[in-house]
Amino acid sequence: MIYEELKRAWEENKSKINGPATESEIEDFEKRHQIILPASFKDYLRVVNGMQQYEADAELISFFSLAEMSENLPRSSFNPLGEMRFADFCMGSHGYVFDLTNGQEHVLASDYGGNHKLLATSFSSFISMYLQDLDSIAFCW
Repeated sequence: MIYEELKRAWEENKSKINGPATESEIEDFEKRHQIILPASFKDYLRVVNGMQQYEADAELISFFSLAEMSENLPRSSFNPLGEMRFADFCMGSHGYVFDLTNGQEHVLASDYGGNHKLLATSFSSFISMYLQDLDSIAFCW
């Protein structure tokens, strides 16, 4: 499974990661924020619940845990456009968001100036790109 491969890559690079999220943590997150997470993202969370807070990979990409996403939701992780931020690059240079409008799970790069770029049509496709060509994700603009 691709998320096991991601977890191994992070462990090999000595990234500090969280264990898997429980089903109740995932359900509580969805209920509290009144959203439905993409199925592929839930599969990822069942393997690894993001990186530890302030941790990043070799290219300075940080993947958020559900707890960190919850803390940021009122401020920046979810907005009226249907976007939910799950990771960022270089401590906020730009982020990676789901476009959850119309039942989609597209992954976009999003900067704080409101610019967007489609990177993948699913979270699993995004992770495949991440594992195969990290620079295409980190330096996507």
